Amino acid sequence: AYERLLDYVKVYTTSEDGQEQIPSTMRQFDLARQLFPSNTLILNDTVGASFHEFRGKYSGYYLNVKDLLSRGARIDEIGMQCHLGDHGSENVYNGERLYNVLDTYAALGKPINISEISILSEFDGVIDEDLQAEAAEQLYKICFSHPAVTGLTWWNLPDDGVAATKQRMAGDENMPSTGLIGSDYHEKKAYQVLRKLIREQWHTDAHVDVPQGIAAFRGFYGHYDLAVCDGQREIHKKIHLSPELSRIQRIDLDD
Repeated sequence: AYERLLDYVKVYTTSEDGQEQIPSTMRQFDLARQLFPSNTLILNDTVGASFHEFRGKYSGYYLNVKDLLSRGARIDEIGMQCHLGDHGSENVYNGERLYNVLDTYAALGKPINISEISILSEFDGVIDEDLQAEAAEQLYKICFSHPAVTGLTWWNLPDDGVAATKQRMAGDENMPSTGLIGSDYHEKKAYQVLRKLIREQWHTDAHVDVPQGIAAFRGFYGHYDLAVCDGQREIHKKIHLSPELSRIQRIDLDD
């Protein structure tokens, strides 16, 4: 099965009995490459396979990915679902274990995409948006800091949207109260925390002098809108910075 999300294609490969079928998966990735040649192909795990069932390099999902790569499967990124579920507030998040999971899968040599995230804001009937916000902040900070992680996706935005999918609950996926927006459409604290991280803390807004035509600054990877002023005119340019590109870029203001 395939799910296309902008420039990404998630490939789901689990059979009805939950066992991975290696030959079938190989064929699916070959077909996905033919159908979506310019897209990033992600092998997406099942609920709980990455984190709840983690056993280091003896984890089932880890061994599955390793086997597929050894057979030549053209996997661009490793998708990992992170549905923390209702395991009690004291166990809702374990940062040391999370980093251990990321380090282990990073050893396979492929980028990691946290393809689905959900964290409860209600535990045993008690609403605790502070705990959800704290867990979300720590989760995003650790994943953002890890060099192998390329993206994170929160699974359900509003709580009432989760309610509509309760019949599709699978393990810890689609559980009530995991939205970032409440049923009355108020912004939960987790929403506000993540917005501040993404739009403010992980955002570069720099004003620099350009001696001898060279501008230097320290910033995050991503897309930049440049405004160059020489006292008489203002020229706007767009650039993209990423680990794959040189840190030195030449910008022609006359183009």
